Amino acid sequence: ERGDGHIGAGVVPAISIGKEAAEPYPDRTGKAEFMMVDFKRITRLVMAEYFEQATREQKYAFLEVFRNSLINTYASGITLYDGQQIRVLPLEDGDVFTVGKAQVQVIWTPGHTPGSICLLVGKALLTGDTLFPGGPGRTRTHEDLETEIESITTRLHALEGETLVLPGHGPGTTIEASRAEYEVFAAKDHDPDLHGDVLWAES
Repeated sequence: ERGDGHIGAGVVPAISIGKEAAEPYPDRTGKAEFMMVDFKRITRLVMAEYFEQATREQKYAFLEVFRNSLINTYASGITLYDGQQIRVLPLEDGDVFTVGKAQVQVIWTPGHTPGSICLLVGKALLTGDTLFPGGPGRTRTHEDLETEIESITTRLHALEGETLVLPGHGPGTTIEASRAEYEVFAAKDHDPDLHGDVLWAES
């Protein structure tokens, strides 16, 4: 932690995928702790623009609530497990699997993250953080935005217009409405470094 109260600013995450060993990370008292999940970094991402406006105590209060909520959620799930078989299978673009009586198709849509996918269930499309009413999901770089737009326009907008779009959070829309919104965006010139929170109508 820096002296200006920024949580984890400029510090390597405690553990990243593929890292051989955990690194100590100072907690709010300065005592080193080892974490399997970098809650400080996640806090920055979840709070987004509000992070810079928050006080040091507000940041740590949010971190504690978020961490406890996540741990309690997973702990509750573990207590419900009573020996059922669990199979973890890799998902590839175009794969179809069954959940109950529903057929679910995997559509690879990189951009928001390299491994982002959407799930098509009948006439409903679960888009996660790839597509929202009014625009694409948040991106870190202009290259990521270009990749995400390509995913949306070539993979998702190719679906039937009445397909219901259900993002990971917030209200839904339809493919037809999303196509119309994107046409407004495509007809305009844009900042060559455009990325982040993009809105089809305003960006």
